[in-house]
Amino acid sequence: MDKIQEIEFKLDNKTVVLCHLIERGYVFDVDIIYPPHGQWVTKTLHEKAIKLVADRAFEAAVADVLSYTAANGHALIEIDNPCNTEFLQKQDQIAVLQTLGQSLPVKVNGL
Repeated sequence: MDKIQEIEFKLDNKTVVLCHLIERGYVFDVDIIYPPHGQWVTKTLHEKAIKLVADRAFEAAVADVLSYTAANGHALIEIDNPCNTEFLQKQDQIAVLQTLGQSLPVKVNGL
């Protein structure tokens, strides 16, 4: 069974970009679903160190969402993990954001 971490990227225009980090053995898929019509982007990362891959998968997702917001005149204002944190804890996500020069609130289960 695949393990999944769901992440919601909340934008300043009250829309949400959904992201799924999916572990399939030593492969991570990053699914990003953009509004309004559910445009779907999938990135696949291959590594042997699951923690490293989860970090890289999250970083790839954040970078993609930041490109999307810049191109559409919006801003990323918050990140929420509505179903716990299967791979990356809150502090891990904050560390990745800092490497990208971002300082955003990160929540787990809305808190």
